[in-house]
Amino acid sequence: MTAPPPARCPRCGAPVAKGSAQCPRCGGVQLTASSTARPVGAQPGGLPSRPPSAAASQPLDLAASGLPPASWGPPRDPHRPLSTARPRPASARPPPKPVPWGLVTVGTVLAAAAIVAIAWLAYPRAVGGEDPAGTTPPTVEQATTPSDDDGRTREAVERTAEATELLARAKARALEWNRDAVLVAIRADPIVAGRVPLGGDGKVDIVFGIPSGKLGPGARVGKERLIVTFTGSSTSATPGEDAAATRGIADPACTGSDAWRAAVASGVPSNAQTTLTYVNSEKHGRAVWHAETAADPKLNRTIDGQRCTILTR
Repeated sequence: MTAPPPARCPRCGAPVAKGSAQCPRCGGVQLTASSTARPVGAQPGGLPSRPPSAAASQPLDLAASGLPPASWGPPRDPHRPLSTARPRPASARPPPKPVPWGLVTVGTVLAAAAIVAIAWLAYPRAVGGEDPAGTTPPTVEQATTPSDDDGRTREAVERTAEATELLARAKARALEWNRDAVLVAIRADPIVAGRVPLGGDGKVDIVFGIPSGKLGPGARVGKERLIVTFTGSSTSATPGEDAAATRGIADPACTGSDAWRAAVASGVPSNAQTTLTYVNSEKHGRAVWHAETAADPKLNRTIDGQRCTILTR
């Protein structure tokens, strides 16, 4: 009589000793023929909670047991330990982090302020750099005197101007006279606190000539002249001639007011009636301001027309 073949584990296929309740390799529970009887309390179609008798049970082939394949389960890796981890319940998960609304509000306010500041700074450039109000700085100052003793209002308006402030207007007249016209001289008389009282007897003469050779400052000019005169009541342009040889000069970097301050700093009394003349100096080889005081020739000064320094030689 031949011995029956050894039973094998239905999961991993390892040989299982007769009467053994578990597989020695994967630890799976072995079903026996007696396990097909449903124990008390077991659900229909389910596996028994434990074998009825380990000694009397025999390994049972799952395919022959009649149980549905869904209840067999996948084979277990004998080298993989049983997992004891359990899924964490939803209540144990950490709550979401709150949104920092304070930082969001501050960032939004700062960004809006930056946009407004940039738009405000860029607006004048967007319209070509012009004054939005369409105003231009005045070249003439005005001052009104108080009312007289009998209560009647009297406006005695005295206008003052700085000599070089009028240069642009004079050039426009000169270019109408000749497109190659160059500056020859500026004469302002009298100077009171660095300015010319045009409302009184003060006036400013700006002289232009026509180059006889090369163009621009430093060029020798011919006899023809154009004198643009500014007074309190009118502005005139008078052509003429001057036989004196001279040269064209560049616009002064040192204004008439700055030249007067330099003269006062060198010892000229601030209340002295002074005449300022801007011309080319052959002696100094440059354009200079001559500050002349009629009361005392010792107070006359020569000032560099570009640097406002006193020239002594």
